[in-house]
Amino acid sequence: FDDTDRASGDVAITESSTAKTVVGLKSWQTQGASPTESFIAQAGTKLYRDSSGTWSDITGALTLTDANTNLMSCAVLNNILCCANRSRNALFKDTGSGNGAVLAGSPIAGRYLISFDRRLWDFGGSANPLLGYFSNRDDPEIWDATNQFVNLDKGSGVEVTGVALLGQDIILVFKGGAGESILAIERTGTALGYQVYVFAEGIGCPSHQTISYLPGGHPIWVGFDDVYAALGTRIESMGKHPKTGKP
Repeated sequence: FDDTDRASGDVAITESSTAKTVVGLKSWQTQGASPTESFIAQAGTKLYRDSSGTWSDITGALTLTDANTNLMSCAVLNNILCCANRSRNALFKDTGSGNGAVLAGSPIAGRYLISFDRRLWDFGGSANPLLGYFSNRDDPEIWDATNQFVNLDKGSGVEVTGVALLGQDIILVFKGGAGESILAIERTGTALGYQVYVFAEGIGCPSHQTISYLPGGHPIWVGFDDVYAALGTRIESMGKHPKTGKP
């Protein structure tokens, strides 16, 4: 699936240096009286922004790993574009102006970010891969890793391979490694209350970058054996052999 934050390809993004693989490309727009729309790209060890047809190096003091597999994941909260990558570099941000910077608050360096319930959620850390952490509401730069997390040890699978929103009320967490499953994270109504339950067994996704959305916000993804979509509380197979189109 082609999406602006899931694009990868060899692109000459600067005039003076050798072309690097673009491992993340995200379009976003700041909010307010004078909104700014821009593209953010991660390529090699650099972070770039294009807001008027010209790419500018906004890496600043960021340390980014140069690897073709270091795919980027982004989420927006409180007018801040927050980013993670597969190499688990420190979470970083773009505010639409100036250089990129490390996200404050010492969040766990995870692989996948998503905005849910007015919080930034962070998945795929190396020390505790089956914990999902969340920030304070409306502030992606205040974290409490001791108290603000959910346990993802239910179902099959030993690592998180991707996350998606199901409507506005549920995060789907894809697990793989030793079997596959999909977990759901849902609000319970209390201040820090979230419940985690098994949404599906035997279905997963190999990579966060295979996840996209159908009209209406329904997640669709390439699984290990088929293409699947979550339509409400059910998962639909979109047909076997998606590469050949055979039934």
